[in-house]
Amino acid sequence: MRHHAKGATTLEFALGLLIFLMLVLGIVDFARMLFTWNAANEATRAGARYAVVCDDTTQQALVLARMRALLPQVQTVSVAWVPSGCTASTCQGVTVSITGLNYQWISPIVGAVAPLIPMPGFSTFLPARSCGKTRTARPSVPDSTPDTTMKIAIVSPNPNHLQDMRKVLEPRGHAVSLFEGGKSRMQAVVDKVAPDLLLVDGMCCDPQELSLVEALTLRHPAVAVVLLCAMQTPEFLIHAMRAGVREVLPSPADTAALEATVDRIALKMAGSQARSPGRVVAFMPCKGGSGATFLATNVAHQLSRERSVLLIDLNLQFGDALSYVSDLRPTATMADVARDIGRLDASLLAASVVRVSPSYSILPAPEDLARAMDVKAEHIDAILQVALAQYDFVIFDLGTRIDTLTLRVLDRAERIFPVMQTSLPHIRNVTRLMQVFKSLGYATGKVELLVNRSTGGGEIGLSDMRRSLPGATFTTVPDGGKDVDASINRGVPLAEMSRGSALAKRLDEIAHTLSPRPEATSGFMGRLFRRA
Repeated sequence: MRHHAKGATTLEFALGLLIFLMLVLGIVDFARMLFTWNAANEATRAGARYAVVCDDTTQQALVLARMRALLPQVQTVSVAWVPSGCTASTCQGVTVSITGLNYQWISPIVGAVAPLIPMPGFSTFLPARSCGKTRTARPSVPDSTPDTTMKIAIVSPNPNHLQDMRKVLEPRGHAVSLFEGGKSRMQAVVDKVAPDLLLVDGMCCDPQELSLVEALTLRHPAVAVVLLCAMQTPEFLIHAMRAGVREVLPSPADTAALEATVDRIALKMAGSQARSPGRVVAFMPCKGGSGATFLATNVAHQLSRERSVLLIDLNLQFGDALSYVSDLRPTATMADVARDIGRLDASLLAASVVRVSPSYSILPAPEDLARAMDVKAEHIDAILQVALAQYDFVIFDLGTRIDTLTLRVLDRAERIFPVMQTSLPHIRNVTRLMQVFKSLGYATGKVELLVNRSTGGGEIGLSDMRRSLPGATFTTVPDGGKDVDASINRGVPLAEMSRGSALAKRLDEIAHTLSPRPEATSGFMGRLFRRA
């Protein structure tokens, strides 16, 4: 009996050990899978960071080598530049993706059944940037590019410094105005000359002096300010950047450094001026729950198929426009941009938005309700000054309140889309809203009413609304039903889930009215297949 008991104990121990080892190997496998997943994400980020600064848009071997340092299993990568076929100097961004990555089990039982498990694709998009690279020669500008000459005002208490800088800048074609005096003359000089670039010499190493500079950059965000200081501390440089200063140079200015700084600013301004300015569109609910955010985010998505679009969520207290089309988490919000409005430029704006796609970005509303008070009406003009030079369309998703922020947007908007439904409370509110628009002097063609969730079978029809609002322009938007619920709950644009639905087609028609697409001529076979 004892021998039988010992044999049973040994068998039980072996079975228990087998189960224990399987459990341990399963835990190890699960940990390895999580590590591989995280390493793949980090590898795409490292590859994208390397690609945007390596000045090489043709070879992928260097990017692959950099990524294999983090994940040796990577075999195939895809490097897609935006726009396609661009060069290192013209590319706007890059997407680095890992494809064909498999995970290999170490557990013998599971590994025998499925030795390799295909993992999903990993990708990272980054906008192009210089990362502080210096150029040995001034880039040649073709005749077809915009003029890079600027109107420059120089303020300095030292007459010799004024003349020295004039001798450097005037031969390069810039219109230079000299003003002898200190920093207190900055505001008067800008009001008098309206320069593109203001050079201020003689600043001390005192951060308190920067209050005048910050007031100037807030009032004139389009003016680039460069300071020249005999001494520069790290604290002063940080405060200067926060005050909106573009660069800080030593005083007296070194000729090469001054030329390089002015060239950088001139090229950036010329690039923003060469592009036709974007257009402002506003979506505004006539009553809560009218569906304005859904329409704004999805029309913006339709526009982004052909144009670059920035959607700004100006429903500051309860805005959640980002969640309608993406599950990404924002790194910055409208309140963060307002806080740093003095140093706002294209780079800061690009770093603050969430990229839903390469041509569709969203600037979210603040998540903290208390920070909504940080956004002021004057910030709208500063943001639009930068955004309209970078995007074809800037779309605002407004709240139901009419305040100074809303009025500033409505004044700047080219088209206003109040969103309503076929109910008496909506008609009452839109009647009041149209009276406000009339008192503000808005043209009739600027406002187009969107009748959302229109079914045509209710007690109040479109003809009743036309009688209540004579002269108004109406566009009906059909009810999307379950497709809309699924789109919102999943954070996916409607066109990607149900492109053939009546609602998706109507949203595409609205986008087409904002940005008409030329009709492509085609032969008989093309028309035949399009009908099919």
